[in-house]
Amino acid sequence: MKRDRLTLLALISTFLLVSACELPWENEKEKKRLPDRAPGANGLLRHYYDTLTFPSRMTAIKIPEGEKFDNGKIEFKFPMGNGEIVNDVRVRLYMLPPAEVKSDNFPDVQAKVIAPDGTSSKWTGVSFMTGSGTSITIDLNAEVHWPTQFDGVSTDGTWKLQLRDPKRDEDGRCILRNATLRLNLGIPAGATFSTETSTVPLVDGPYTEKLPELNAPRVPFDLGHIGAGKPVRLSFQFTNSFTVTGLRFTWNIRSKLDADASQDMFFYIISPSGGWWCPSVTEIAAASSFTDPSGTNDDKYSNFVLSMSQADVGHGDRFAFLGEPSAGTWTVLLFDYKKDGVGLYMTDVDGSGPGVEAELILS
Repeated sequence: MKRDRLTLLALISTFLLVSACELPWENEKEKKRLPDRAPGANGLLRHYYDTLTFPSRMTAIKIPEGEKFDNGKIEFKFPMGNGEIVNDVRVRLYMLPPAEVKSDNFPDVQAKVIAPDGTSSKWTGVSFMTGSGTSITIDLNAEVHWPTQFDGVSTDGTWKLQLRDPKRDEDGRCILRNATLRLNLGIPAGATFSTETSTVPLVDGPYTEKLPELNAPRVPFDLGHIGAGKPVRLSFQFTNSFTVTGLRFTWNIRSKLDADASQDMFFYIISPSGGWWCPSVTEIAAASSFTDPSGTNDDKYSNFVLSMSQADVGHGDRFAFLGEPSAGTWTVLLFDYKKDGVGLYMTDVDGSGPGVEAELILS
């Protein structure tokens, strides 16, 4: 009987001890809220994270500043292939600035790429912030280019991307959200090219949905804080298989007459392989025109047509989706990044009337 009581007491003590502690897997889950790793678009093109699985308030990957953090750098690995000889290497970075930018002396983030055979680039500065004072612009599609440093190296094997901020000047640590490694422009030898159009059907499309007002503290349209599950989602299905060199996205927004959708709306285009592109506010404004087909109500209908390709002077070989395979589901995430109570709504109405579907053309 005494032995039974001792056994029961031991069991109760163990239960209380476990209950008072954080379970290791729960603690780990809480600490690491990261997106899925992205599948390879092709052997020459790979994104680090799948942008479509960005969680709300994802764990911040802080870029080391000075020599005291993680030996002064952080490293990311990209398995690549296709068995080709390298003639061009590019890295695209989705980065956020420090929580507080104290001056016009922006953080000195640098990037380096190391090939599987040990060939290494020099540390190269990343230009992702421009402007001054209260007019600072963040480029969420910043690119670093090494045009000749890897000539003659094989594309096969694990490539490494390293990031650092070598100056410990107390200007804060930047955050990495995503990265893309593109070898030989991401276009495989023997690539085929074509054009295909996809629309969001009127029956199943979110053509009456209000764009949610979502805002992040560090950068207002930071998808890593907002999460990919909250914006209005447009899904475009593509069945043909070819290499993408351009796209054209058309959609319509309804708002009140005194609203300006081009200043309040933000969006991301996401490829099936997890790649991303996010415009600047200026690019969105340049893509818009306004009509009021009824002429009698208080609503304004804003038509947006955004086109970009490798052939554009403004994008060229920096076109975000260059080399992407076309087949699969391409996604657009739309939201209102100003919490001002001014409603923006998806609509199927443009200058010609109702029944106009959102459209994405890949070429």
